[in-house]
Amino acid sequence: MTDSQATEAISTDIYFITGGTGLMASEFIAEVLAKDVTSTCILLIRAESKVKADARTDKLLHYLFPEDASYVVMRARVSTVLGDVSKDRLGLSDSDWSQLLFSVNYILHAAALTDWGATIEEASYVNIKGVGEILNLAHHCHGNLKKFVHISSAYLSGTHDGRVYPESMYDDDSPCDNYQLTKREGERLMRDAWTSLPITIVRPGAVVGNSVNGRTLTFKTFYFPLQLLYNGIPLILPVNKRGTLEAVPSDWTAKVMLALMGDNSTNGQCFHLTNGRDVLENKDIRLLILKTFKDFGEKTKGIKLIPYILYKYIVAPMMILKHPNGKRLDKKITLYRHYMTYQRVFDNTTTIEFIKDKNIPIPKFETYLHTLMQYAIDTRWHKKRESLRSQDTKVRVAKSS
Repeated sequence: MTDSQATEAISTDIYFITGGTGLMASEFIAEVLAKDVTSTCILLIRAESKVKADARTDKLLHYLFPEDASYVVMRARVSTVLGDVSKDRLGLSDSDWSQLLFSVNYILHAAALTDWGATIEEASYVNIKGVGEILNLAHHCHGNLKKFVHISSAYLSGTHDGRVYPESMYDDDSPCDNYQLTKREGERLMRDAWTSLPITIVRPGAVVGNSVNGRTLTFKTFYFPLQLLYNGIPLILPVNKRGTLEAVPSDWTAKVMLALMGDNSTNGQCFHLTNGRDVLENKDIRLLILKTFKDFGEKTKGIKLIPYILYKYIVAPMMILKHPNGKRLDKKITLYRHYMTYQRVFDNTTTIEFIKDKNIPIPKFETYLHTLMQYAIDTRWHKKRESLRSQDTKVRVAKSS
């Protein structure tokens, strides 16, 4: 056999990825390209044109592989198809649909509407209909599909207190918002299909940036209250001090998902990507955050954790009255309450058992919080704070004149 024939004989796995420009999927792409060196990735990108879709993919690969040489090599292994998970047949052209049916070996479905304040119609189109459309593709794949990993959410358990198990759907517990409701229904569709497809479901908690370099594609959820502190706004949260907020880094979730991709013994199972019994309580997270700000030499106006009734009838009305963005802040803080106030543990026993011999331990929050904040300050927060200070100075000057 010649060298060229030997090269051709190497199996090339093709990963089809939705939500590729999101936090979890982007880290998964980086992990696949680095570890599965003969693989290629096809990304479903929503854009106005194929040119713009390709441009989004270019930007993503530059973000993941900033060194020119690495970017060139990795970019050659990633292609783009124009589509939308909320549309029939994923909004794909006939030729792209046909290509995927005959070529895809692995599917990662990460596309989701994660806006906690979304309407039921907005959330349903992506989180329920989108699941149905990606399942339609999977059902029609012509015998090449080896594994399908679906990203659900640990928070579909809604108002459930105590221990939360990945086996249960928690239908007796009310969802706190339309995101939780639609993620629950989307997972139900996946569970109905895993008897006929090689599906594994993962339920992450709050996913934050990369624990090694801090990089992140979004500065929402976990980052929002920290940015308020950085901008000199006191943080008053209507949450239980003994409540918990799950935080796991995106690079760890990517490693676990890639390991699950390669193990068909996990078909028909659900895994919590969470800290389990090691999750930190809000009072402990508060102290860690304040210490990290102090390490950066940043003075804050503090973090107070108060009962919701005090927030609703005293703090919120004052904030809405005195702060120019008070209504928007109140809406966001109220949404956060549902994710931090419950005293619960997302049981990760099956996950720990799965990863115990794979050298991918869960990083502890206190070991990478500094890294996350450094990245946020360097890439986003410092510029925005300077801009806000400049605007405030102009307003004060205008008033004085």
